[in-house]
Amino acid sequence: MKRLLTTETVKMHEQEAKSMGTTVDEIIKREMIVAEGQKVVEFRNEKIDGEHATLEVKNSFGDWETIYFLFEGGLWRIDKKGYADQLLKEVEEENRQTDEEMNLNRPIPFETVSPIPTPPFDTANTAGPNPRMPKSDRLDSNRPGRTPIPERSDTNGR
Repeated sequence: MKRLLTTETVKMHEQEAKSMGTTVDEIIKREMIVAEGQKVVEFRNEKIDGEHATLEVKNSFGDWETIYFLFEGGLWRIDKKGYADQLLKEVEEENRQTDEEMNLNRPIPFETVSPIPTPPFDTANTAGPNPRMPKSDRLDSNRPGRTPIPERSDTNGR
């Protein structure tokens, strides 16, 4: 079966076998197009485009599967590497289109907002001192650049 595969497909299977701790023959056996002992193979839709070709083959589950071929060394060989590359291109294109659709109506921010909240710089934007905070922790005029927070005169802390 290895003789029916392109050189790049064999290299791909060698890398896969090495990473899985198995042999190339085991990888190829797992990915057989036809079942062991199968005598008849149904096929349709043969397409040839230069050195590349595809053929739909009915697998052992009764589903049609597209097989990719490459004309290499004077023979048509199964090109699983080419098929894997094609799938990768299709997935990348689908991801690119999805990203474009997601970003199509998204407004572009012109101003970056700090994720860290900043305190107001004057007392006009505050409701006054926090009655739960001890007086020693409140801002005081003795520290440079600080505006004192006036104490409230009512007894309810409002």
